[in-house]
Amino acid sequence: MRALVVAVVLLLSFNTFSQDSVRVKRVLSLGPVPAAAPATLQPLEASDAVSKILDYDQLEIEDWRPAEGDRVGENLVWRALDADDGKLEIDASDSPLGAEVRYFAFYVETDRFMEVTVEAKSTNPFALYFDGEKLGANAAVPDEEEPSAKNASGVTSVPQGKYLVALKVVVDPDLGATDELVADVKVGEEFAGAFRITTDATRHTSIDELLYDPKLSSVSISADGTLAAVVEKTYDKATKKSSTETIIYRVKDGSRLATLAGGDSFSQFAWLPNGARYAYVADDPRDGKTVWVADPKKGIAEKAIENAADLQWFRFAPDESFVVYSTSVENEEDADGVERLETPMDRWPWFRNKNRLHFHDLASGVSRMIVDFDASVGLSDISPSGDRLLLTTAGYDFATRPYGYTNYYVYHTATHRLDSLMSEFRTGGGTFSPDGAKLLITGGPSAFGELGSTLPEDVIPNDYDNQAYLYDFETGAIEPLSKEFKPTISSVFWSPTDGKVYLRVVERNGKAFYRMDVETKRYEKIELEVEALDAMDVAAKSLDAIYYGSSATVPDKAYLLDLTTGASRLLHDPSAESYEKIELGMVEEWSFVNDDGRTIDGLIYYPPDFTQDKDYPLIVYYYGGTSPSTRDFEGRYPKNLWAAHGYVVYVLQPSGATGYGQEFSALHVNDWGEQAGADVIKGVEEFLEAHPFVTKIGCIGASFGGFMTMSLVSKTDLFDAAAAHAGISALSSYWGEGYWGFLYSSVATAESFPWNRRDIYVDKSPLYSADKINTPILLLHGADDTNVPPGES
Repeated sequence: MRALVVAVVLLLSFNTFSQDSVRVKRVLSLGPVPAAAPATLQPLEASDAVSKILDYDQLEIEDWRPAEGDRVGENLVWRALDADDGKLEIDASDSPLGAEVRYFAFYVETDRFMEVTVEAKSTNPFALYFDGEKLGANAAVPDEEEPSAKNASGVTSVPQGKYLVALKVVVDPDLGATDELVADVKVGEEFAGAFRITTDATRHTSIDELLYDPKLSSVSISADGTLAAVVEKTYDKATKKSSTETIIYRVKDGSRLATLAGGDSFSQFAWLPNGARYAYVADDPRDGKTVWVADPKKGIAEKAIENAADLQWFRFAPDESFVVYSTSVENEEDADGVERLETPMDRWPWFRNKNRLHFHDLASGVSRMIVDFDASVGLSDISPSGDRLLLTTAGYDFATRPYGYTNYYVYHTATHRLDSLMSEFRTGGGTFSPDGAKLLITGGPSAFGELGSTLPEDVIPNDYDNQAYLYDFETGAIEPLSKEFKPTISSVFWSPTDGKVYLRVVERNGKAFYRMDVETKRYEKIELEVEALDAMDVAAKSLDAIYYGSSATVPDKAYLLDLTTGASRLLHDPSAESYEKIELGMVEEWSFVNDDGRTIDGLIYYPPDFTQDKDYPLIVYYYGGTSPSTRDFEGRYPKNLWAAHGYVVYVLQPSGATGYGQEFSALHVNDWGEQAGADVIKGVEEFLEAHPFVTKIGCIGASFGGFMTMSLVSKTDLFDAAAAHAGISALSSYWGEGYWGFLYSSVATAESFPWNRRDIYVDKSPLYSADKINTPILLLHGADDTNVPPGES
């Protein structure tokens, strides 16, 4: 009979300690696991053999979150050991395994930050782990003359959370012991109610899920709708390196066809315009880049473009007869080390680098440069027949807001003729209609002579409120398509299958998906399984699609979508395993009416264990700039993580946000904290009246939201603490110093400048009201921030 004695004393120390012990009466047990020491020519001393067994990772402990009944491999199962008197009997019968390892575990859940000292005792050799990190070990073998318990200990500091305490114990037929396990926990009197011991693996979310869970970065579907690809990115906690995988699925049954590793040898995955082949870029041994075309059903790959120097991206023609690809030409520094900055953009290190477009004929293998401009050239679209390319360049006119405009050109692939189409402010790219006769162009309400604006002449539109326009090649006429459509357009796809335009949009505090009939200008919302749509790809030759996104309490997932029926099917859930045992709090909508009669939307995130009869601190979060804080699971700031730490979180959408229609978004222009700040203050006051469980109040925002934080605490003492991340304190210095300050201000401070609007650039700058701030404020800033320079903090 082999036996085992394990006595564990866990000390959570801070100041003085209580002399009372809490005996652990339930643990989880796993094993036995065979654990022979490595073979040697000369016999090992017992203690050396034990040390080698303890040092070797028979099982990976680091990411363990065991629960009763969980399996490890095929044969090992976590089981619970109970004893009313705290003596946990262990089945230690003889086994042909020889030396064994057994694991015992329980959780310590803390309600606050504290220093934790862990001490374990055993007559057998063992190692002690706290949340995967080894805190101590004792490889001493039992001594028949002195069979007293050995100990090991360690100290760690932890924030609020749930942590696994694990013991890895070596059991050997030649080591004598008794067959019971005893564990005690001691804590300081002041922490008696601030921790719990449990075997329940259910926990709240932590920073680890935010940083180290796999994240979806893109999704795409083959032209024929038979295959779909999901790109997943993971950041490794141990190596501090990221990696990507492209996973190809069969659409019909959702089964995996292949997994492709990322890195230098595989990047820029893209489906070809016909069938189900895909292309990707790989490094060439001659220092260039090679574009490969692969057929996943046949398992073969061929070169399409070979050893192209400085290749940036590629795009295949609709009939796959040619490829357009881009290369980069870096600007050469002046030999004398002096460079004239000719425009504000010259401060951007990349501004003078140029993109060059190339036409590569796949039949002949011959390439040619498409145009030779002294500017970067972009490919906006290829016509359905492949006879024309829509090209764009950026131009600047510093006498006309918003200073930057887009030049549009049409390149004829057969004749090499280049036509200048138009130049227009406040627009982006364009998309050919399925018949090639028209262009769908997106831009702000002020584009094309404010053709898309619904506002009175004396009201300046918010040009971040993106609209859709139709350009007719034959007549040159421009037609607005979305004047009465309140959501803000993020991206468009004009389907050649049904002739409809599919749009990703920002709608109120969500990100949604719509179908538009160009002829009737009717918009139809397509319901999805997510509240915040991050990406959508529609098949070129069918009405199949793939998308991914999240919801307020649901992490990113990828779904297949049948555009005929509107039905979605779950395809890929990268966080399924980690969130299986995580409990999230409730999220509910809460809105109020501001002093001007406008409804201001909001969300409340509750702690997972929220009850009405407790008091809670409140975090108020906002952006306050031109974009709403949408219902993403993570987003700019992890509201669910704050809630997991016991905070109630109130997220509101102040006046001026896009996604609510042009009248609402125009309130952002030249406001700089007046209406938006009043909304936050009134919203918090009404929130407190409706929710009496709130005690302390903090506020936080980033970028424009950081400005809002500084502005708010100069106007009110409502908050007990404030955090401004990358905030703007002086509007005039941000306007001139930040890389994008003057461009953003061309919309947010339209027609207003430091020399003609003191009432904005001085009176609304928090810097000039710093003497009015009584609230403790934390200023967070990236030392290398080029958009909002750290001097603003």
